[in-house]
Amino acid sequence: MAIDTANQPLSAAVSEDDTVLGTVTLNMRRTHSQTLLPVISDLLERTATPVEKLERVAVTSGPGSYTGVRIGVTTAKTLAWTLGLPLVATTSLHLLAGNIAADDPRLIISLIDARHENVYAGVYQWVPETAASGPQNVLLPHHTPLAELLPGIAALQQPAIVVGTIPVAYQEHMRSVLGSQVSFADSLTALPSTARLALWAPAMTPVADIHNFVPTYYRQTQAELEWRQYHDDAGHAPYVEEV
Repeated sequence: MAIDTANQPLSAAVSEDDTVLGTVTLNMRRTHSQTLLPVISDLLERTATPVEKLERVAVTSGPGSYTGVRIGVTTAKTLAWTLGLPLVATTSLHLLAGNIAADDPRLIISLIDARHENVYAGVYQWVPETAASGPQNVLLPHHTPLAELLPGIAALQQPAIVVGTIPVAYQEHMRSVLGSQVSFADSLTALPSTARLALWAPAMTPVADIHNFVPTYYRQTQAELEWRQYHDDAGHAPYVEEV
């Protein structure tokens, strides 16, 4: 079972061996907490997959919407923990990069809009020897201003394709800096495909400690930023204490 709720789309899939039994992707502005469990239940029923038959759970751990990421991670952890299954995880950027064909030699720039001309970004490339677990990292996922990302891409001096839903203004900025080095995948390619994640899952290393597995946000939440603004002397320790 593979799950992704990191951004507006919701995607779930079930696979058996090398076959995808079923997948559902919704791209609506609805709360994932209302739709994810009904989608999983319906998917298991329609693929005639009893929950007891599940052998592994896969999930994206971020980046993206803080609430969306938490919903997916919490659901996947609960399934894996209660059923005694291995849990594997990858980033939502890696999942997007997997939408580019494995025979495409270009750099794959996965982008998620983080607002205010910032992006979550990861750069990947397919390597034949490790294709079973998806494209490999060239630049690790991170949160960055778009203007600071582009010189590093240009320095790689390789053709690149961008995948992800980003504003037109960002695309124009990238074209102005990278020119013919960069092209853009279509909007359909920007939808996450948990069918791919389900097929990658058997080759992925399970999370060592499911109970302590947490989302990867790649930046502080607004609440954390505001706390630090007024509590510089408090450090970054948890600011909620048991009373």
